[in-house]
Amino acid sequence: MIECPFCIAEIDDDALACRHCTRDLTNQVYILRKVADLQRAVADLTSRLAAADSLATTAPPKIEPERSAPKGTAIAVDVADLAGLALGPTALLIGAHYLFALHLGLHPVALLFATLLIPLPFGFLAIARTKRGLIYWGAAFLIASFVSVIVMGVSTYWSVRLSAEFVPGMEAFMSPLPQTKAGWLQDFHYALSVFFSFTTGMLLAVLYLRARLPDHPKNAFLKSNFAFIGRSLVTVLSPPTIERLSRYATSVTTIATTGGAIYFGIGKL
Repeated sequence: MIECPFCIAEIDDDALACRHCTRDLTNQVYILRKVADLQRAVADLTSRLAAADSLATTAPPKIEPERSAPKGTAIAVDVADLAGLALGPTALLIGAHYLFALHLGLHPVALLFATLLIPLPFGFLAIARTKRGLIYWGAAFLIASFVSVIVMGVSTYWSVRLSAEFVPGMEAFMSPLPQTKAGWLQDFHYALSVFFSFTTGMLLAVLYLRARLPDHPKNAFLKSNFAFIGRSLVTVLSPPTIERLSRYATSVTTIATTGGAIYFGIGKL
């Protein structure tokens, strides 16, 4: 059906005259047919667009599943991180002990500075460059600290045993491990000094991520670590103390661990 251009009444597509107003449509019928075709095409496109919009608003978004790394690859990455960031500083600490204390015979203050400085960058990199958090690396560095101190004592024992100044019979007065409570306590304090230096590096990385990379995805993970540690401290500290510490928790803890590293390191002198 088309519309008469004179009376706007609907007439047949093939009509040559309007049956309502009796006007001759011979010259207009071709144009009227094209207009009718265009109107039908527009109506069809409009309905299709409406249908497409309704599907876009009702269909759930397609979420691609996350592709996690193969288990073997994740384990290999963890082993590589542990080897580089935990065993690496352990070897450097033992080497510094041998070089400064046994080979060069430097003042113990030189070894104290090495003890404070060597673990710092490794603690920083462990948090800033890996996917693991404070609890994981804290446990790894705690083990590395005690292993370092024990191996230092063993290396001192064998260095003396193999030296030219060793006199037969001196082994009765020597031992690779402490033989008294005071000796074990001294080594314990020394290991704490190394561990606190690692911890200071980790906390400096936390402060760096918060200040320079606030949108870094690891910030949320580290926040959950602090929440776990905070819940553990509830049974030890009073609520007012926790409230005061929570305001500047990371900065206060960084200062405290630095002081602890220095204090327990001096105890070894």
